[in-house]
Amino acid sequence: MIVKFFSFIKRNGILKTLKAIDIYLRSKYFFHSYRSRFTNKLYSELNGLVQYGPFKGMFISNVTHWNNFDILPKLLGTYERHIQEELIKIVNENQKKIIFIDIGAADGFYAVAISMQKNVFKTIAFEINPKSKEILELNAKINKVKKNKIKLLCEGKKETILKELDHSENYVILIDIEGGEYDLLDNRFLEQLSKLNVTIIIELHEFTDGQKLKCNKLIEMSSKFFNIKYLKPLNIRDNEFDILNLYPDDLRYIAFSEQRPCKMRWIRITPK
Repeated sequence: MIVKFFSFIKRNGILKTLKAIDIYLRSKYFFHSYRSRFTNKLYSELNGLVQYGPFKGMFISNVTHWNNFDILPKLLGTYERHIQEELIKIVNENQKKIIFIDIGAADGFYAVAISMQKNVFKTIAFEINPKSKEILELNAKINKVKKNKIKLLCEGKKETILKELDHSENYVILIDIEGGEYDLLDNRFLEQLSKLNVTIIIELHEFTDGQKLKCNKLIEMSSKFFNIKYLKPLNIRDNEFDILNLYPDDLRYIAFSEQRPCKMRWIRITPK
């Protein structure tokens, strides 16, 4: 990034570079401001309730730890829709009760929604940030999830996770820890997990060359113990959302943005 920056200065000069930075910052501020106002308006209109998708009817607090960039797609049911559908499918198809483990639970979107499913009798949510844990508890309370149904723990370290696992139970594990999956899921831990009745969904972070190499290594190691299925994002058709019909194109397209830096990949792994 630094090399590209100085290369740009060399090609265009300092004044043009400063002007480009100014335009970029102004446009970014305008976008965030524009989106924030729309988010607040639509959130108020919908009373914070998810309107479409597998989690329809769930309440989402407008109090967030990171920011409110993903509130709109969550309300519209499009946020990581393929992951929502995969989790619901796994839970509903299983013949036995499920324990859901959410590693990197953040504000509790998945921890709370999956806890509300009849076939899930317990959720264990790992979240290191105290503010996010408070919001998770708030979302659980508003959605009337009983306190004893969600066990909230701190950082999901290998030994802490293993203490919560029992060979007699059925587990669904969701891992989204911003690149930390490559340190957590080493060869030994993958082997230990593969001996359980478990389905694991992992969000792969590949923003840098280093992460891409680690990702390839993780997939290679996982393939020794697990069958691997790649989960592809679904195409969203904006004309399917009647709630947005009266809004202009710009706002409708903004509503679906999850503001990701690049296309993401997810895998579902199950023991061989």
